[in-house]
Amino acid sequence: MVSIEKLKEKLNEIKLSNKLLRQINSKIELDKLLNLFDKEISKLGVYDGYYIALADEKKTNLVLEKIKFSENFEAMVNVLEGQLIPLEPNDINSICYKEIKEIHVDDLESCYLGEFALKRFKLWKITNCLLLPISKGKKCIGLIFFYSQNNKKFEKDFVDKAKGIINTFYDQLNNSYKYSLLLKHENEVKDI
Repeated sequence: MVSIEKLKEKLNEIKLSNKLLRQINSKIELDKLLNLFDKEISKLGVYDGYYIALADEKKTNLVLEKIKFSENFEAMVNVLEGQLIPLEPNDINSICYKEIKEIHVDDLESCYLGEFALKRFKLWKITNCLLLPISKGKKCIGLIFFYSQNNKKFEKDFVDKAKGIINTFYDQLNNSYKYSLLLKHENEVKDI
């Protein structure tokens, strides 16, 4: 038999989920939705930093949309937001995005990271990382890159929770992404 306390806990979880879904569905502007997405991802803890990157319109680069760094590298956030990550063959970002593949890197020496990723790993003093595609089925719009600077492993529970957040946000992120591209085109036409 289920206790009243367990039922109350479950009801509270459902209320919180419904509240989050209402917040998600009320946001069409990409930056506002990414702020909410960032807030939910931040609750996971365990990592030292992460970035959220979405594919550009031509799908030749990922654009760094949202970045959280450890205190040592916080000053770089404003410089890096909006920067492009080229989708080059054999780069871990490209593999995660193009193959819609979860990637764990726990041994930097035994893994080919690609030139861009290797520079970033050395600069940010990364010891291991996790890349998760922002995807549903065969459709991928970007990725989340989590990193650790002190050999913290990304356990299954963490990965499952992060995937759950991605799944919860995916449809509206996809819509907001498309909406942001339409606004960009509209502004380009106005400038002509």
